[in-house]
Amino acid sequence: TQVREQSDSISYEEAVNHPDAKEWLKAINEELASHCENQSWEPAVLPPHKKAIKSKWVFKTKYKEDRTIEKRKARLVARGYSQVQGIDYEDMFVPTLGYSSLRYLLSLAAKYNLEVDQMDVVTAFLNPSLNEEIYMELPTGVGDENNKYCRLRKSIYGLKQASRAWYGMLDDTLRSFGLNRLKNEPCIYFLRKNETFLAVGVYVDDLLILSNNESSKNELKMALCERFKMKDLGKAHWCLGIRIVQDVENGTLSIDQERYIEELLHRFRMSDCKGVKTPLDPNQVLSKAMMPRSDEEIKQMHAVPHTGLPLNASSDICSTQKVRRTENALTVYSDADWGNDRDDRRSISGCVVCHSGAAIAWASKKQRTVALSTTEAEYMALSHAAQESAWLRSLQSKLQKEMEKESSKPTLLCDNSGTVSSSTGQSSSARTPHIDIGHHFVKEKIQGEIEMRQIPSADNATDMFAKALTPSRLAACVKLIGMAA
Repeated sequence: TQVREQSDSISYEEAVNHPDAKEWLKAINEELASHCENQSWEPAVLPPHKKAIKSKWVFKTKYKEDRTIEKRKARLVARGYSQVQGIDYEDMFVPTLGYSSLRYLLSLAAKYNLEVDQMDVVTAFLNPSLNEEIYMELPTGVGDENNKYCRLRKSIYGLKQASRAWYGMLDDTLRSFGLNRLKNEPCIYFLRKNETFLAVGVYVDDLLILSNNESSKNELKMALCERFKMKDLGKAHWCLGIRIVQDVENGTLSIDQERYIEELLHRFRMSDCKGVKTPLDPNQVLSKAMMPRSDEEIKQMHAVPHTGLPLNASSDICSTQKVRRTENALTVYSDADWGNDRDDRRSISGCVVCHSGAAIAWASKKQRTVALSTTEAEYMALSHAAQESAWLRSLQSKLQKEMEKESSKPTLLCDNSGTVSSSTGQSSSARTPHIDIGHHFVKEKIQGEIEMRQIPSADNATDMFAKALTPSRLAACVKLIGMAA
């Protein structure tokens, strides 16, 4: 059962004296049993020259979709904010799977009809051993006054280096199986052996596994289960707050964030709000003078829901992206709204990248400098779109090369004739150095890596990322990028 998870702001004392104390105590004992099984620490006397970091209990309630309680969870975590770099840890950087990368993997699954499975590592951070000498003061409910300190043996949750230590251990495990890690997306691994293709997307302790060979997929699962305590969740349904619905027979895969929208509405007490057909009236001109001033106005502004998909605010008209087995190439739309900001007259750049018939990446950004013309604003937007497509192209060229002999060049689409003409020609009309550099970057990509094409304004889906639109125009753009209400 897919559940909701919400942190409970209660202390240990409140939990054990709660009406549901029996469930909380069960969760506490399960957590302590995990630490005992993993030998997370050993009792110790705190050396005079050492300072112990503190720890605490974190309690969470997991809910079913109907908002009834599924179970209580308790986690013992270190208060890592008191750690000192160079003494308690060296490095804490760890890569995470981005939304664009996740959507690209899912688009591959739809294109090549690869079933997507999901696995979860149980208490992942308790697996790697800790190299540093760190002492911790045990929280209430563990130990006593004569036995209150321990020396950590494992990178428990809350330590600065915990995520990095876990990533390193999982990385070694996946590579020992024969998987290769992508250089520009270190959370995606792949394997090509004869006719077998296998890809894994990693987000901390969540793994998405794609393969055209069920036997190879099961072999990987068995290898992971031999190394870690795993949960095989079967076919993927949820990842990073996104619902995944795959129809292998029809070769489609849909994603949405309906549940997340409902949670946002519930959090901000907007469950009974009336939905609108467009986020902003195109006739409404915004300026700094309209910024919220009072605490109440600021609170209302923060209550505006925001999601990872370009959605309307009401879940009953929640947009869904549907990916199909269609074209191979990346399609990149680019647009700019010249002088959009009435306060400083800087323009808005918009771009959206589509693969297999649906959007996998998008951006709407205010340009850093003032453009002197529509063409210059379009140059800046085009440069950003080219950079985005170049990065995704690098993923495509590596992964799809394993599936096909070659993958097509991305197609960059723009509705400004002057920009298209100048980008594909030999001259530059850019008046300032930074625009000129962006112009030549686009030109270089067009000469070898990207195809450039002009399209009618009505066919430019990026309108929705550059400016406010009427409901009918917004609906048309949404349809162009494979989304549906």
